[in-house]
Amino acid sequence: MTPSSPSPPAAKSEPSFVEFVAMMAACMALTALGVDTMLPALPQMGIDLKASHQNHLQWIIVAYFSGAGIGQLFFGTLSDWLGRRRVLIAGVIAYVVMSFAAAAATALPAMIALRFLQGIAASSASVIPRSIVRDRYVGSTMAKVTSMIYVVFLMVPVMAPSLGQLILLVLPWRAIFLLFALAGIIVALWMWRRLPETLNPEYRSAPNPRHLAHVFMFVIKERTSFYYILAITLMTATVVTYLSLMPQIFDESFKAPALLGPVFAGCAVGMALGSTLNARIVERFGSRRIS
Repeated sequence: MTPSSPSPPAAKSEPSFVEFVAMMAACMALTALGVDTMLPALPQMGIDLKASHQNHLQWIIVAYFSGAGIGQLFFGTLSDWLGRRRVLIAGVIAYVVMSFAAAAATALPAMIALRFLQGIAASSASVIPRSIVRDRYVGSTMAKVTSMIYVVFLMVPVMAPSLGQLILLVLPWRAIFLLFALAGIIVALWMWRRLPETLNPEYRSAPNPRHLAHVFMFVIKERTSFYYILAITLMTATVVTYLSLMPQIFDESFKAPALLGPVFAGCAVGMALGSTLNARIVERFGSRRIS
């Protein structure tokens, strides 16, 4: 009798549709979690970090969003070259490390620098999941899946400020950053165990500065793309301004910091309802007409 040859290792099983949506939403939620949960803690952070003026605390938010914007340029390119899965998991691990470092910060300049780095790491959890969705779906189906992910993702803005306020009732603000780290560890382990590579090796491409410059100019010159970029830029600027000023407005102007969570949740619920409606009608009317 000839010895039987060893069987090849089993391939990573594909997550179900529901699990895939939940996984991508949880991953993208890390970016929002890194902002929304800590909003109620900003006044206390200003005292502990010896901020000379309350306005300087806005840089903690602005630095995070700046890093998140810049990081997308690098993580998107790296994922096209090295594959989605490994780059995404590495980015989330970097998010965890920066969360631990921010929890130990003792001065405002250090916190701002760490928040910028944390934003760069968090950008991987924002841009790469969208690429993964594009790898698996196309057209109106892709838009529908994206909207469904966004609906689940919006549960974080609804609950995060209230969660931050609850944490502050029993723990110092540094515990909020430890929560970021814990969430990142859970998501990284989940993707490591369940997320397969979605980018076919034949479609991978090493960074090419000339090609990137050509694509950049095409995107800028193409009218439809330019208007989408302009709209997203203005919307993002509005959100950053809103998030940066909310804690200070509720604390200093309204003298009612406890209302920050419910008001923020109300805004997020409106966004979730809009995204739910979009998921229902986008396949019928088309992505461009709806946008």
